[in-house]
Amino acid sequence: FLGSRLRPHKVPTKEPIPPTEIVMLYLFAIFCFAAGPVSARQCDVTSLLQTPLVQGSGKKRLRQNAEIQQVQEQNLSARPSFAVLLTTYNEPSRTKMYEKRLNWWLSNTTLPIYVVDSHNSKFAEQLKSIRKFREYHFDQTPILGTPPRGGSTPAEILSMKKAFEVFKDEWAQYDYVVKVTCKYVLPTLTSAFASMSKGNAFIVQSANFNQFSWPGWVGTECLGFDAKRMGQLLEEMEVQDPPLIENKVATLLRDTESYSHQILPRMPIPEAYQIARGDGQKLPALLQSIAA
Repeated sequence: FLGSRLRPHKVPTKEPIPPTEIVMLYLFAIFCFAAGPVSARQCDVTSLLQTPLVQGSGKKRLRQNAEIQQVQEQNLSARPSFAVLLTTYNEPSRTKMYEKRLNWWLSNTTLPIYVVDSHNSKFAEQLKSIRKFREYHFDQTPILGTPPRGGSTPAEILSMKKAFEVFKDEWAQYDYVVKVTCKYVLPTLTSAFASMSKGNAFIVQSANFNQFSWPGWVGTECLGFDAKRMGQLLEEMEVQDPPLIENKVATLLRDTESYSHQILPRMPIPEAYQIARGDGQKLPALLQSIAA
């Protein structure tokens, strides 16, 4: 009697996770990495990625793996590529400082490193034993005089123009060339750049970015150029009316149709590499957050 009224108990089964959810899990994992340090409770990336792979048949696992790999490849291809151009004036009083920073860039990154020096003085040969980098040396004095006519702005633009003339064929393979004043090192540059998109004229640093008052101000300690347009952009920058390069860049960026740009997040400079600028102040207090 009791048996006739009992209904068979259906054991619930786990349904395979649909491919669309796998893609969402993967994108969420990428977001977690890009967002910086998080706790295991907030983002257990390993379990997120492994969960869909242990369910379903062999064919389904293969399909899921292929879909995840496809999303990964698309994500990587969407990230812009870039080379780093370190600008220097390698007079004897600065050589030790520059070589310490060049050593850091070569030892702590895998980025393509290019160096331009407008004092026409070589760096220590031992730097080449760390890994390959490209350098170009010239003397700015015959062109600009001593001290350079117009101050640091003509010298800075001249260095970048000279570097572009020499390296433009190599730079054509990249989306951007990021000029960094060689007084500084930027440990988070690669991760910061991952949030940028392709196709901008400029990539600019965030702090002290001001386009709300004339002539405006855009810091140029770290300044990214469209690699293929860099020569043209430098020419157009040079002829802007304001005298300082920071004002010239800000003037260009007002024309958003011709000079699209994105702004990098703040990037720390390690304390051991902080150095006073020409005005006596250290960069972290002016433009970027101080490293922990």
